Amino acid sequence: MQLTSLFFYVLTVATAVSAAPTPTDLAVRSPPTKLPSTIHGFPPNDWECKTSQTKPTTRKFSADYIKRSTEYALELRDNGNNKAGNSKYPEYFTNPESIPGLEDYKGQTNIDHFPLNYDDKTVFTGGTPTSGARVVYQHDVDSDVATFIGVWSHAGRTNGKFEKCTEK
Repeated sequence: MQLTSLFFYVLTVATAVSAAPTPTDLAVRSPPTKLPSTIHGFPPNDWECKTSQTKPTTRKFSADYIKRSTEYALELRDNGNNKAGNSKYPEYFTNPESIPGLEDYKGQTNIDHFPLNYDDKTVFTGGTPTSGARVVYQHDVDSDVATFIGVWSHAGRTNGKFEKCTEK
């Protein structure tokens, strides 16, 4: 009797285990890890951006926060050209020479920008950015080199044009 009970117990456990869903390869969903070994212009300084075109208000972004945001954007780009959540970022500028301060990058197709959040702590991971400020950098996908260019903002601008923030 005990042998029969043991047999049915083992059979029940084996059936339950075999019916459990098989785990999928989670590597696809793991956070990106690849990062260029050389990022010129790092570590960045603090930057200050206008938050309005009609009021004298500004927001300071710390060097550490800018560095973390830039590195995350580079990781997304180099790990399958991924985007932050459901957003369009990182995003290439299609004609960077039209942006004041980026005239020297005429014809370049590898100038990227990525949002900064106003809290100066939380790296943007998707949704709608909380500020109009963007880190701007130059990088070719799968290259081991990138260049931090600066911080631009289009906050409060009716025409959506970017303007360079002030390096502190």
